[in-house]
Amino acid sequence: MTKTRIRKITFTWIILLAYILSGCSGDRPSVSSALQESFATMIPVKDMNQSLRVTILYSNQNNPKFVPGMNVVVENMSASPIYFQDNPSPINLYIAQEGKWKEIKNNATLLSYQGNEGFILSPKNTQANVWTPPVVPDLETTQDTGKGQVDLRILVIGEFMLNGQKTGIPVGAYVDASIVP
Repeated sequence: MTKTRIRKITFTWIILLAYILSGCSGDRPSVSSALQESFATMIPVKDMNQSLRVTILYSNQNNPKFVPGMNVVVENMSASPIYFQDNPSPINLYIAQEGKWKEIKNNATLLSYQGNEGFILSPKNTQANVWTPPVVPDLETTQDTGKGQVDLRILVIGEFMLNGQKTGIPVGAYVDASIVP
């Protein structure tokens, strides 16, 4: 086994262990059914939160609060590879404001694993089916809701691949978080 392969396997196991230890609990906002329906209309991806899973990688499990600059864990749960393009970013951020979703900028710099044309997450049960990108929401334009926090939706969009080719079939997943600006 080559040193590069051993490093990749070790890195994947570290990420998976951190994911398992982080758990899925935390301070999650509740989203109204009307807001949820408007999101489904706005982002018409049929395979949402099924073939992809997005969770927040908390640095402190005893106090699970989302902090800008934290990473999310994107995991391919399907039997097919999933392609993510670099531009536009596969990570989209939305805040719930005045009963609507407002897209905000992710100030994080995402680095492609395979040049500047995007990258591929391998199918489930393989060593390269997990990605841990940073999320740095631009909260400068948000309005104070009086709650002292902002409800944030982190959406990741990719597309399925078949026989090494992009299919044009979108796949997505999201996770909600509450953050204090």
